[in-house]
Amino acid sequence: MYALLTWLFAKVFDGLNAKDEEWAQVREIMKTKPVAFVPCHRSHLDYLIIPYLLFNHDMVTPHVAAGINLSFWPVGHFLRMGGAFFIRRSFRGDPLYAAVLAKYVQTLLKNRYNLKFFIEGTRSRSGKMLAPQYGILKMVMEAYSNHVCEDVVLIPVSICYDEVPEQGSYSKEIGGGQKVAESAMQLIKSRKLIRGRFGKVYVRLAKPISVSDAFQAPETDSRRRLQKTAFQVCKSICDITPVTPKSLVSTALLCHRNPLLTLEEVLRLSQKLSAYVLHAGMELSVPGAEDTRRAVEQTLRRLRKSGTLLEIENVPRRYVCDSRRRTLLNFYKNNAIHCFVIPGIVLLAYYRAWQKFAPGGSQTFEEDFKNEALALRDILKFEFFFNPRAEFLAELEHSSSFFFGDVQAGYRDPSLWGQALAREFPVPSDLSVLSRVPGELLESYLLFADFVRLSADGAWEKRAMLAKVYRFAEQRQQQGDVLFPESLSVVNYGNALLYLENQGVLKIDKEGDKTQVIRVGEDTVLSRLIEQLSEFRDLMQEREETFLRLPLPA
Repeated sequence: MYALLTWLFAKVFDGLNAKDEEWAQVREIMKTKPVAFVPCHRSHLDYLIIPYLLFNHDMVTPHVAAGINLSFWPVGHFLRMGGAFFIRRSFRGDPLYAAVLAKYVQTLLKNRYNLKFFIEGTRSRSGKMLAPQYGILKMVMEAYSNHVCEDVVLIPVSICYDEVPEQGSYSKEIGGGQKVAESAMQLIKSRKLIRGRFGKVYVRLAKPISVSDAFQAPETDSRRRLQKTAFQVCKSICDITPVTPKSLVSTALLCHRNPLLTLEEVLRLSQKLSAYVLHAGMELSVPGAEDTRRAVEQTLRRLRKSGTLLEIENVPRRYVCDSRRRTLLNFYKNNAIHCFVIPGIVLLAYYRAWQKFAPGGSQTFEEDFKNEALALRDILKFEFFFNPRAEFLAELEHSSSFFFGDVQAGYRDPSLWGQALAREFPVPSDLSVLSRVPGELLESYLLFADFVRLSADGAWEKRAMLAKVYRFAEQRQQQGDVLFPESLSVVNYGNALLYLENQGVLKIDKEGDKTQVIRVGEDTVLSRLIEQLSEFRDLMQEREETFLRLPLPA
């Protein structure tokens, strides 16, 4: 397998980028404790990369929890030989199956075998980190609580690709298309991927998380402890994920209010986004301003060659994304959205506070700004792994300093904010690249809420409901009432469903493999939510100059 994978990875990638010091730390932990690698999931190749790197560093390869969909001949045979064990996607209603699997996991850990499982449960089709699935993690934590082993160390792993080999199929599935089942025939068809080049793969290991330490925390409820640990794993993965040049280019092209951008504009915007990545303390996959510039230019050439970008033969020459390929670029924008969502919240909260602020009113501009930011955080809490309130506000202040410098001492004078923002962004429209980052998500929630409000039905089967919402959104798009084409996404609608359940508008009932959605809330609650979402969407249609003009009107 090592010889085969060495050939395969050299054929399709420009290298696996990993940090030896991180793997050396894992080696020390393995000497005394069982280890569970908990990576994100972007590609089928994720199954192979971590065992390959472990083998390459002379460490024992893990037993891997794999979906039963991969247990087909001949792949299943070789993956089993490589340490994979196949599990069902769901075992709700089958306690015996769950008990046997839990016992198997505990036996592995008791005998100090390493384990690997994906915290998201399935591959992310949107490119953004999915909500955690608790099944295997719960079994790992129960191994400690049942005294099967003295401790288990969780290693959160980020696996980030310059390009994902399966990217084409993800675009179809985001649009509600059926996932093509894995099979020997599909494996044969995928051989053409070997003729492609997909850039580098970046593998980063986060700070290890001790299960025994999680049990030392003052938390008596076992479910709450499980949720906190899963949140910590997912947040750690986001924090260590490098931002690639393709993510920078995709963010600039999809979020800028002008769909036609020149080369110099893309370079300038990529440089601004790179500066924020460093300001936030995160990693660029290509460090150095000149190297990043070259990588951005190379990315543009590849996107143009693949037909994703179209050239408009004007002077100067401009680039525009092919409307049929926006979902593809959105995947790479979402690879870095965890980094850019806070500045997006900063700008939208500033715009909204500016609109609402009344000099001499009961609230200061600072209070209005923070309240609007917290309102956005509450709406997007099913999309991102936000820190608790106090830490979030500190993060908000640090992010604000990128836009407003040291003006924060002048919170009470909003006109100072506008002056500082104009200095930092001499081209006002550049602000749209960051202010519109959460736009597709907010619009997806708005479309979903509108569907519920206008629907005559009071109950839906979940899968059928998401398909109906998608068709409803398509009609809205045809009427010209959709600002972000990427908001047509069944993945986004799934999280919107959770948000409306959280707000008491909908109720979700699960029975076996069926999920029923029932409308239970009052129309006033739903109308208030729609009004709030509409206000934020409208802000993204305003010209940035609106919020830079001085002095502030009385």
